Amino acid sequence: MDVGAQVHRPAGVALGPLGRKNRQALAASVLRAATYPALAERAFAERARRIGRAVAAEDGVGVACTVIEKWATAKGIVATTG
Repeated sequence: MDVGAQVHRPAGVALGPLGRKNRQALAASVLRAATYPALAERAFAERARRIGRAVAAEDGVGVACTVIEKWATAKGIVATTG
């Protein structure tokens, strides 16, 4: 039996086997989509925008200063300036 000709489906759904020609066309379409430069560039650009937004939302220095100030205040090392 050609396992590749089987279509995964929920129980009780009767679908025929995927023909060889259709499997080849599907494989070619997936390969084109996976290697198409414009799609890769668009995906990269979206990831870069998402990372840029995340980095812009970070305030590492401010958070570090707040943590140090809270620690120092709790230890009585610095007075709060309120």
